[in-house]
Amino acid sequence: SKDDHSLFQQIRTNCEKSSWNKTNNILLLTDSPIADLSTALILQVTNNYRAQSVNGRNALRNPFRVELASLNDTRWGKDVATRQSDSSLLPLSSTVGDSQAASLSINFESLFEAFGRICHTELGALTLYTMLLSSPIFAESVAARSDLDLVIIPLLRSLYFSSVMKHVKLLQKKGSGGQKTPFQLLSQTDKPYRSQSQLYVILILLLIFSQDPSFGRDSFRRVSIPAVQWYKERQIKAISLGSMILVVLLRVITFNLNMLHDEFLLSNCIAVLLNLSPHIVQLHKYVATRITFVTISCFKRYLVLLAENGEIPEEEGDLSSPLGMHGEACRTFLQLIKHSVRPRCVEDNLHL
Repeated sequence: SKDDHSLFQQIRTNCEKSSWNKTNNILLLTDSPIADLSTALILQVTNNYRAQSVNGRNALRNPFRVELASLNDTRWGKDVATRQSDSSLLPLSSTVGDSQAASLSINFESLFEAFGRICHTELGALTLYTMLLSSPIFAESVAARSDLDLVIIPLLRSLYFSSVMKHVKLLQKKGSGGQKTPFQLLSQTDKPYRSQSQLYVILILLLIFSQDPSFGRDSFRRVSIPAVQWYKERQIKAISLGSMILVVLLRVITFNLNMLHDEFLLSNCIAVLLNLSPHIVQLHKYVATRITFVTISCFKRYLVLLAENGEIPEEEGDLSSPLGMHGEACRTFLQLIKHSVRPRCVEDNLHL
């Protein structure tokens, strides 16, 4: 109707005036507002009530986290439907009348599939992170799965859209006489994501997964992705999950070095790369090209920064300056290449 058309036109105009970014909403909300509100409530009650100490012992624990810690899988049967109440987890003022307290149960298979549908959002990623830390049983069930790509791919997609480099082109166009302008830090209205904490959570999730050696092996050898529709720079087909993680992390590192200068973001990206580097085999041709290109570009920029610093090298591990961040990135890329072309793997990584 005409009223609807005028309403949408007004919304579009307001969005353009406020620098609203379509990607922000995609990475924040799902298709169910009720589910989003419920997820936000769960996050609030599980994270905003911290443990307090009385006489040197933990007197108060978050009761919601206690329940998550005892969460069971309904597929295991009714023999685990009850648990012994642990008085050390409850407030001192609490009393338990029955030694057997009913334990919450949920189908972990359905829960994992649900995370695969929502973990690309800020709320979904935070909830998955909270569940992995709060529920040891759920964390073990996730680690034993062979289809982690169901949650990894949405996380990579969010990182991909959060590190869009269109701002570089806009800055370069503003240069006078066709000269390129230096990279500038992004302002709050220009950032293609809602907050850097959102990127932290996604990278921490990838770090948690990569700490399991079996994840690194399986991601390169067993899990293959037929096609990646959301990757726009090149049409990618038949790529391993590990290769896809590498190409997205390279993009995030480049974006961070040029636009953000966030040392925590860089350190997490480096940690994931180093965890995966011993398992790199059958590297995709495009990923090998990206590793080479990004490494060379990073070294060139490092030499420029080194010259500006009077040829004084940075202290290894110091990420407080652009020189230190580029130096650490260069060392990481060399370590990545070293593991990829060692004698045992060189025949599987001929593209590199």
